[in-house]
This record gives sequence, C-alpha cells and structure tokens, in this order.
Amino acid sequence: MQKDGEQTMKQKGTRDLTLTQRRQLETLLKAGLYKKQIAEQLGVCLATVYNEINRERCTQKVILWVDYWGEKHYKEISAYSADIAE
Repeated sequence: MQKDGEQTMKQKGTRDLTLTQRRQLETLLKAGLYKKQIAEQLGVCLATVYNEINRERCTQKVILWVDYWGEKHYKEISAYSADIAE
C-alpha cells in the first residue's frame, strides 16, 4: 500500500532513465546517498540504478598533489557521468 507523498517504483520492462534523471543520479551519488535511497527518489527499481552506474562508468584524473617544482601528480578514479550516459 502506498502512503501519501511516496513515489512508486517503475514497472519491469519500461524505458531507460531520462537525461534529467541521469543528472540527478550523478548528483545523488556525489552526495553519498545509498543506492536504495537513490532508486526511491528517482522512482525506479534498484537494479536500474546499478545497471546505469555500471553501464556509464568512466575514469577521471584528479590532482592528488603538486610538488615543489610545480609538477602535478594525479590519481585516477572511477566515476559515473550523466553526460557520457546519453
């Protein structure tokens, strides 16, 4: 039974996420929310969130530190990007 204000989960076999939902997914991931909470906020199945994250993961370089001579040292991280997911 659904309470007032709750979003319903998407039915199996429906369409992929929209660009707006993908950008919201990216924002919520960066905010550190649990994937179950993200699925509830987007109104999609938890598997959809996992599939979307795994489908559009990319590698980004982040400056770790700059040494005395000005040389930048990078660390590569794996992150989700809504723009790549289009």
